Amino acid sequence: MKKAKLLIAAMFMAVTLGLPAKAVFAAAITITQADLATACSGTPTKGITCSTTDERYTLAAGEYVLGSDLDLGTYNLGLSGAGNYILNLGNHVITSAVNTAKNSSTITVVNSGKTTAIKNGKIANTGMGGGTALSIGGSIATISDVTLSSNADTAEINNFGTTAANVTFNNVVSNKHINVMGDSTLTINSGTYSGDMMGAVSTSLAFDPITFEYNDDGGHLIINGGTFASAASSAIYANGIGKKASVEINGGSFTSEGDTGMEVLGAKSVKVTGGTFTGKEAGLRLTEYTSVVLSGGTYKATGTEVGNGAITMLATNESKLSTLLAAGYKYTDGAAAMGTLFGEPLAYLTSKNVSVISTSTSTNDETNTEDTTSSNTIGAPDSGRNTKETSATTSALVSILASSVLLGGIYAGKKHFAKKQA
Repeated sequence: MKKAKLLIAAMFMAVTLGLPAKAVFAAAITITQADLATACSGTPTKGITCSTTDERYTLAAGEYVLGSDLDLGTYNLGLSGAGNYILNLGNHVITSAVNTAKNSSTITVVNSGKTTAIKNGKIANTGMGGGTALSIGGSIATISDVTLSSNADTAEINNFGTTAANVTFNNVVSNKHINVMGDSTLTINSGTYSGDMMGAVSTSLAFDPITFEYNDDGGHLIINGGTFASAASSAIYANGIGKKASVEINGGSFTSEGDTGMEVLGAKSVKVTGGTFTGKEAGLRLTEYTSVVLSGGTYKATGTEVGNGAITMLATNESKLSTLLAAGYKYTDGAAAMGTLFGEPLAYLTSKNVSVISTSTSTNDETNTEDTTSSNTIGAPDSGRNTKETSATTSALVSILASSVLLGGIYAGKKHFAKKQA
């Protein structure tokens, strides 16, 4: 009886001390190619419904894991229920060949305001038109350890109605352009991203082939790390029709063989605290800009033509280059000159390798030691548990163990006292 009371007391103390309890979830639903066929035969199964009219499979909100590769044909997979999703690709591939007016993406996430996690596998669109691999509208989504492959854009981050998407990429591989639009936000912590004529990632680069104009309001891009590359165009385009777009770069490597590491074409705000930007014409080029603040980063130009420099900007005199620096920062080499770009006056840093450093930095430290791939933020983005959480859990466990020892000591003392009394 006493043992039972002590056990109950120890359990009560564990609860009151706040020991994290493991959440109880229903088991993930395993889906295979055969389940898709069953759903299209008229029998919804495992949360899958099939519309042959819309050429779409839809998953009910819940947790899923792939038991095989899925070939959707010309169908789309929609995560559009009124709830949260976890989709574990299980190191498998979901493939479609969609590029029609009905469907333009292999997977579409539109659970507005809800959470979505997609991880561990590959999403591909093999269609030859303008179809994307992944389209996210209005969701709070995290994409981790996923490869995105397409013949057009690999991903589009946009709003859904009036709800903006808030998306995080951890260790994503993308072989084509990613477009962030509609006041939505994409945060990239790590991964490898490449692009062709539209760059690896851009804010509001939607080109209308009829009017030959860019359209759609800009999105927001935050990059803490990763590798970004483009052969012919800039690795990153910071642009936004309506001047809504913003870009914040804290680390990463941005390289273009034929253009610039990053080009600013009208974004409302651009902030750089770290990263390495390398391009043939410039590490960083500014054509139309409102607010650019540099408090870090290394900028390199590989080209030898007049006007190629670490940083270039359309301006009437070279003194404008100093206005880009945050208070308390300077260029390691501020030598500048004037040239032209498409007939417009161009100010540029003449050095081909310049870093932005604090004015308090010693002259002997003014060397380019920028980490080109890692983030300048503290802690691993996808570590799963931060230091405070670990400390709190450890403290709770220590307290419980101490309490158990104390209770055990009291119990043993009572037994000893009872024996002496006998």
